Amino acid sequence: MIDKVFGWLFATIVVLAILPCIVSIVAHTLGPVLFTAGIVAVIIGVYRSWERARPRSVKPRHGSGGERTPILPRVEE
Repeated sequence: MIDKVFGWLFATIVVLAILPCIVSIVAHTLGPVLFTAGIVAVIIGVYRSWERARPRSVKPRHGSGGERTPILPRVEE
């Protein structure tokens, strides 16, 4: 059991140590603009996925039962 934990811990440390190098290589290969667009797309995708999975506490109202002020036609004199 302890061997598995230390194995995962070691793998995590190695990946975190190598991650800046990998990100740098990808950024130089793709170009900064495309790389930034990719990061923004990933963030938007994760946010939309998170929002879709989150349960709503209050159902959205469609306004069918609310009071409305009538708009009357203008009377020109």
